Amino acid sequence: MASSDEHLAEQKNDDAEETLKFHYVKSDQFRVIHADGAYGSLAPGGDLIHLAFFSERYPIPLEVLTRLEDGEEVSRVGREGILRELDVNTIMTVETAASIAKWLQHVVDLIRSHETDGPENGDDK
Repeated sequence: MASSDEHLAEQKNDDAEETLKFHYVKSDQFRVIHADGAYGSLAPGGDLIHLAFFSERYPIPLEVLTRLEDGEEVSRVGREGILRELDVNTIMTVETAASIAKWLQHVVDLIRSHETDGPENGDDK
């Protein structure tokens, strides 16, 4: 069996650059969520960041009283306002948060640069 150093040496390409292959495997809990926003803070130890993603919606009523004669709603019981449903919570290091922030900014910049390339801005593509 090869040691980890031997394995890394095997990962070298023709340009003699060291590379490392990452494999992505979805866990049993993997799912796609929609995020309208995030809420977070420092974790209690002060060295990690807690970040929870949420989606927003109007609350589903707990109870609705409807008149049988015409189907008109008579009363509704439930929460008022907007519900922020927390879908996932992440705990990360400062370095990981900075890396994610850098990547997100890169993607935002790409999208914004493509928004200015359309016919509405004088481009006849």
